[in-house]
Amino acid sequence: MKLYLQGFLFGYAANYNLEEVPYAVVDESHGALARDLVAHIDAAPAFSRVVTLTNPTEVADWIDSGDILLAVVIPQDFDELIERGGQAPVQVIADGRNSSIAGLATGYANQIVSSWNAEKTGAGGITIASRTWYNPNQETQWGFVPSLMAMISFTQVMLLAGMSIAKEREQGTFDQLLVTPLHPSQILIGKAVPPVLIGLFQAVAIFCIARF
Repeated sequence: MKLYLQGFLFGYAANYNLEEVPYAVVDESHGALARDLVAHIDAAPAFSRVVTLTNPTEVADWIDSGDILLAVVIPQDFDELIERGGQAPVQVIADGRNSSIAGLATGYANQIVSSWNAEKTGAGGITIASRTWYNPNQETQWGFVPSLMAMISFTQVMLLAGMSIAKEREQGTFDQLLVTPLHPSQILIGKAVPPVLIGLFQAVAIFCIARF
């Protein structure tokens, strides 16, 4: 029964589809082609426009607040470049705090723009430019070091705290702790806090070494 229930839940609930992409538009061109591109994005089932901004500097506040997942910025000379047969860059600014969701959202935007590009201008008429605000130089340590800090701390709790309790049970001293006035949860917290502190210290040391 458990196997069937898990199969049902994973079959209908677990997926990598992004159903809702709240986004903002910064249309500095105000041309017919720019409006048509925005209309194509609005028509996508997963995309819902939350706000239309007038300046790219306003995007940061909307992303930081979590109201939008990405922003599409169309430059002033968009229509002019397209009409001359040149390349017109479109900037997609995504919330990188969740890299998986941001990657899916930018991938969806890329498909929409590529489809519009093929319909209106043919291949190669438009490109998407994305920028990582928190890591403009694409330094890899900014990606794995934060997760490594949490992983090391968690590993310290699992290993040191678990080994400490197992060792005390083997020696019979853990039973003595149970008869003390301390609650079992307090004993477990006391076992867990020192390894967490050690793990955080090691993680910070690794971060300093990797950064400097």
